[in-house]
Amino acid sequence: MLSNNSLSGTLPSKLAWNLSRVEISNNQFFGQIPTGIGSWASLVEFKASNNQFTGPIPVEITALSQLSNLVLDGNSLSDGGGDANVETSLVEASNLVVLMQ
Repeated sequence: MLSNNSLSGTLPSKLAWNLSRVEISNNQFFGQIPTGIGSWASLVEFKASNNQFTGPIPVEITALSQLSNLVLDGNSLSDGGGDANVETSLVEASNLVVLMQ
């Protein structure tokens, strides 16, 4: 858990493949959430609120079948529009319990 540590920089697209929880809220991460998040297959919880993330929520995040808790509020993220409505796909995910944007 790395919340509340004044960490900054971009989020790497490759993290340990078996991470189940990533808590990085209340830091100073910036840039886009990497599309590589779709390969974090064991991810159950991703809390990244109150950072400086921008751009679209990567559609690849919808491939995370284990994801049950996604918290992204306090950033400047967009849905991305186009044919793939990420928010709708996430809401329809069977395991997702919490979605905050």
